Amino acid sequence: SNIQAAIGLAQLERLDATLLKKLAIGKYYSKLLKDENSIKLPIKKTSYADNIYWVFGIVLKGSDSLTAEEVMKELSIRRIGSRPFFYPIHQQPVLRKLGFFNGINLPVSEKISKKGFYVPSGLTLNKKQIEIVVKALKEIISRK
Repeated sequence: SNIQAAIGLAQLERLDATLLKKLAIGKYYSKLLKDENSIKLPIKKTSYADNIYWVFGIVLKGSDSLTAEEVMKELSIRRIGSRPFFYPIHQQPVLRKLGFFNGINLPVSEKISKKGFYVPSGLTLNKKQIEIVVKALKEIISRK
């Protein structure tokens, strides 16, 4: 619609500033969490693209019983928002009901959906708030 186009064009005018802010957030999280061995951080780049950290996803390492759901619940108790990774497409109830993905086993997708979550990364996030998230995350992971 015309309204959506106007909003989109206005957002494009701020694109460079938005990307710089997202990159700064991602780099700061990465710096503070780089020595945390029990999590996997987002990759910085691939052969064809640099990560701009539109969201900051974390995957819990290992096969221990700690799940993303448990960490997110603990973060929520501390009033820190988080979101789960997307549910694997081969496990989507509507697609299974339609007969798609019958007999398909995708263990990597399943593991990532159970072990992965996003921490706050909105444009208004500041360093102090990131430090609070990281401190809470480290405390939660170290207790489990």
